[in-house]
Amino acid sequence: IMNTSFNLRGEPIVNTPANALSTFGRSGLDTLYIGEFIVRK
Repeated sequence: IMNTSFNLRGEPIVNTPANALSTFGRSGLDTLYIGEFIVRK
């Protein structure tokens, strides 16, 4: 579990599920949890 802002450098903080998926796709993260959903690369 990570407790930090979820955004990429120079971008605003994620505030919607669509933003989260877009940012996740361009990040170095390998797993994203959105409520009951788990998204893996």
